[in-house]
Amino acid sequence: MKEHKDEKINNNVHSLDEAASELFKEKTSMRFAEAVRELMKRTNYSEINIRQRLRASPNFKFKKIGNGKSLIIECINSDFQRLSKTEGKETLRERIYEEIRTILYSNPNKPYQKGVLYKMISEQVECIKPTFYNYLSEMNDIESYQENNKTYAIYRNKEISQSISIDIESYALKENLKPYLNRAITKLNIDEIDIGLFELGRIFETELKNYLSNAKDQKLITVSNNDLSSLVNMINCVVREKVMSKGYVLHILREERNDRAHGKIPTLDERKILLNKAHYLVDKYIEYISFFNSKY
Repeated sequence: MKEHKDEKINNNVHSLDEAASELFKEKTSMRFAEAVRELMKRTNYSEINIRQRLRASPNFKFKKIGNGKSLIIECINSDFQRLSKTEGKETLRERIYEEIRTILYSNPNKPYQKGVLYKMISEQVECIKPTFYNYLSEMNDIESYQENNKTYAIYRNKEISQSISIDIESYALKENLKPYLNRAITKLNIDEIDIGLFELGRIFETELKNYLSNAKDQKLITVSNNDLSSLVNMINCVVREKVMSKGYVLHILREERNDRAHGKIPTLDERKILLNKAHYLVDKYIEYISFFNSKY
């Protein structure tokens, strides 16, 4: 069974590379928000994936407009290196990038010592320390700094809006899922963000269990009753059976699901923190919900 890889489950009508290349031939600089909106129209990529890939690409530079939060994006590389992942086998560089972003994007504004970050990622992807440090230094969406003789990596982000806007039509979704997802998405605001994430986590767990139950009945992969007994066991099962690549993203979604299901009601400050990382979490929830739902 083919392993899941980011973006390959989205049936793109136009590759992000081609769309971005065409867009910036028309105009070499524009407002960042305008570029994201236009690329969403031209592709089936989600808003957060477009934002992340543009910010991570060496083809662009960004500058603030006045004292506000708005950004101008400018294309600085006419050769236009690829934004999306190469076809075929995922490279070590791509795996390292993905794991770094999974950890830091799901914990925005939280610094990680580079040595600690390396240890976390080397548990998921085999790599030597110099290679890891080299790849980390290439990422222009991740800031590095030194303090008290220690070096840190951090992803800085501040959500300006009081709510998160998600276009579910940018995902490859079956019609039966859309009403449930839309109900959760309407709650992605400062007052109900915990409820919205809870509902998405519940849908994620349900779709994963439905997929594994069907795979067990059809004898597609090895699934025991114990594998179906908890979310952590289900995740371990799909990794063990090579349905999914080993990595942090599923475990981060599991932890978020458990926090929302069993944690305390969040304060306003805690809801602000949730909202600040919600774009990344919501995108991953919907991506994996769609993936598992498409398999049965």
